[in-house]
Amino acid sequence: MTKAQQSAKEVFERYPNAKEVFVTPDEQAFLDKNRAAMHNSDFETVKRSEVMTDEPSAEDTANVFLVKKLAADKIAQAEEATTIAQLDAIEKDETRTTVLNAVAARRAQLASGMEVDKSEEDLITEISTVKTVEELDAYAKDETRQIILDTIDARRTELTENQD
Repeated sequence: MTKAQQSAKEVFERYPNAKEVFVTPDEQAFLDKNRAAMHNSDFETVKRSEVMTDEPSAEDTANVFLVKKLAADKIAQAEEATTIAQLDAIEKDETRTTVLNAVAARRAQLASGMEVDKSEEDLITEISTVKTVEELDAYAKDETRQIILDTIDARRTELTENQD
């Protein structure tokens, strides 16, 4: 395998939907042909089929979801996730409470097969920012929706663990 092909293979592993990569003589890899040409007009085009023997794995596909870094983006990703593998990828190395709560809520949705309407999503996000157990109790009063109760319980656990 040439150095250009090795560089391209690394890009294909990170971007499972890429079909071709453009590699310049200094081994810089680009997904966009014009960017490669601006860097150095003497570039090599490497097609996925030339260096990748397998289709992208489920883990690679799930890792596409990791591109976004902002908490709001990750929360949106969690809400859009359709598989547990995607949720696992979002949750990996994540420490932000709001993101973890969104992942937990979506995981519960997928497990139960139910969809949550927009007002419930807003309430879940709101609950994940509550600062006291007393405020959580106010949300829990007269609440019957299991997804909301699960979110309240998760937040309550989080708050009590942080107090210890």
